[in-house]
Amino acid sequence: MIKMTNVELTLTENKEDLLEKAAQLLRIKLEDIHQWTIEKESIDARKEPLKFVYTLHLTVANEEAVLKRIKHKKVSFYEAPKPTVLKKGIKPLGHRPVVVGLGPCGLFAALKLAEEGYRPLVLERGEEMDKRDVTVDLFMEKGILNPQSNIQFGEGGAGAYSDGKLTTRIKDPRIHEVIDKLLVAGAPEEITYMAKPHVGTDLLKDVVVNMRKRILALGGEVRFNTQFEDVTIKQGQLQSIRANGEDIPAEVLVLALGHSARDTYETLFLRGFTMLAKSMAVGVRIENLQWRINENQYGASYTHPKLRPAEYSLAAKTSDARGVYSFCMCPGGLVVPAASEEGLLAVNGMSYHQRDGV
Repeated sequence: MIKMTNVELTLTENKEDLLEKAAQLLRIKLEDIHQWTIEKESIDARKEPLKFVYTLHLTVANEEAVLKRIKHKKVSFYEAPKPTVLKKGIKPLGHRPVVVGLGPCGLFAALKLAEEGYRPLVLERGEEMDKRDVTVDLFMEKGILNPQSNIQFGEGGAGAYSDGKLTTRIKDPRIHEVIDKLLVAGAPEEITYMAKPHVGTDLLKDVVVNMRKRILALGGEVRFNTQFEDVTIKQGQLQSIRANGEDIPAEVLVLALGHSARDTYETLFLRGFTMLAKSMAVGVRIENLQWRINENQYGASYTHPKLRPAEYSLAAKTSDARGVYSFCMCPGGLVVPAASEEGLLAVNGMSYHQRDGV
């Protein structure tokens, strides 16, 4: 396969023009391109005219000969990453693995275990998505909080109500697996190539439910409204866990707790689990008018229908050498209350798929 970088389109050109540009650069006929996909799409708005910039993967006739003939910095050989193989033990498990938490981490861990035939048991303190939605709406409209099921706790975890951004600074090959699983579950195809992909809270809810249904179809079990309470360890070996007053035998436990399950962390700390403090950042949410951001980033072209809602990033050092920076921006989004405990205040940001808020 051939990888081609920095292929540019102006706002007046269409994606179909990418093929012609690729054929010209490779000095081949259009019909010699057998298959092509977009790996990445970004916008270069540093100066007029604005450009879309693409990275392409192409399968072409006589690929080896083409690569030998074309010596260009934009063109290189590409090999798709291979799926990671789960390293299995040699001793059969007496009991199925237990996953605590059905947020992003627990969801993907449980799905991977299910796909490998382990039939995991998943425990989630909050509600399934349809009931959770009703509970969250009640909190939004009337301020009635359910400490067990809210914007933090429940199917999909905090991630289900925070835009579904898929941005990461790492280059781990497993990123492709995550994207593929989201696609199979119903996420839009554009997440495969957007420079800063996002699903959108409105679509993400259905994606999460479809992933849960896949776990169930593969023999897993998911228990909602079920809180992890304790763990029994003897001679360094996990024996069982307790949830909703029930002792559940277990040899393998995945704790996918998220950041808000402070009661669970306290339980584990009292049981002697080693915990390392991470550096902490205090954040605030700021709402900007989206059209002003678009105008600032895109200039005179900011109303063009092909342009997505713009983003920005800011960073600075204070006089005492502390870093101040913007993060987790939700273009066209809104600030939402995200409390999970009575008497405490927290907010988060989220966008719907279209990012068409003011």
